[in-house]
Amino acid sequence: MKLLNRLFSRSSDEALVAAVAQGDEQAFSRLVERYGPKVLGLAQRIVTSRADAEDITQEVFTKAWQEAAQWRTGKAAYTTWLYRVTLNLSLNWKQRVHQRFEPLDPHEPWLACPYPDAEQQLLWTQATQALQQALSILPESQQMAIQLRYGSGLSVAEIADLMEVTPKAVESLLVRARQGLRQHLVSWEQLHVISPNDALP
Repeated sequence: MKLLNRLFSRSSDEALVAAVAQGDEQAFSRLVERYGPKVLGLAQRIVTSRADAEDITQEVFTKAWQEAAQWRTGKAAYTTWLYRVTLNLSLNWKQRVHQRFEPLDPHEPWLACPYPDAEQQLLWTQATQALQQALSILPESQQMAIQLRYGSGLSVAEIADLMEVTPKAVESLLVRARQGLRQHLVSWEQLHVISPNDALP
């Protein structure tokens, strides 16, 4: 059993998926261990609720189990397929419940406050909330590009695969999104110490 665990832990995604397609539950467990946290993180950044993100994650891996035999190498990386399923399920969930705006979690690593004193930390928390409000005004495609790039840490190429557009189109979305965010945050900057350039990635 230990030897099997060691082999599966080193297996490529392709080998694990092939084993899952044959009904191998241990290989499936390895896939969940390998990608579960990333799938959960992506889902939570879209739907914000941890509980809902966990439900979506379960649905993603149910689909991964059921459709393992249908996935083929050569078309796209397995992670691209997995993240695309996560993205689609999360967006469908968000559309079904007509999710309202909720503030960003200031404890997200990409929103960690760089200032040591309490007053600046309070301003930073307010800035993240202003940023979320500004994000909600952007077109959905720009919101998604920003979330995937800075929230999930995906590369431009990975985002292009997920959104099924060219890398140049993703770069254009990111540029327009940052411009839009700065424009919406100008009025907030006039009343506070932290500037949009500090709050923006």
